[in-house]
Amino acid sequence: MVAVQLQPALVAVWDIVARANHYLVEKEPWKLAKDPANRDELASVLYAAAETLRVLAIAIAPIMPAAATRLWQQLGMTESLDDQRFPASGAWGGLAPGTRTSKGASLFPRLEAG
Repeated sequence: MVAVQLQPALVAVWDIVARANHYLVEKEPWKLAKDPANRDELASVLYAAAETLRVLAIAIAPIMPAAATRLWQQLGMTESLDDQRFPASGAWGGLAPGTRTSKGASLFPRLEAG
């Protein structure tokens, strides 16, 4: 029988989220977008962010299927999320450049302190 260890898996997922957030804060795509000379760098930063989200959707699908499905759809992925398996589907570059994404409701809304 396979032992499922959710805690280490979730720690790894949130480590990726933290690193991706740090990358975006460091690269400041909102500033890059203001200067047309930065178009290539902006495209690279946004692709890295979207590709990271694609891999995260696959990783969280078994434990947060609804959020993963919404994220997958917002990324414009046409393949079924149910068919994605690591390690093959998690390889970098699975998001075709130029894929249209869509804005949706927040996947994880902030809880308001009350």
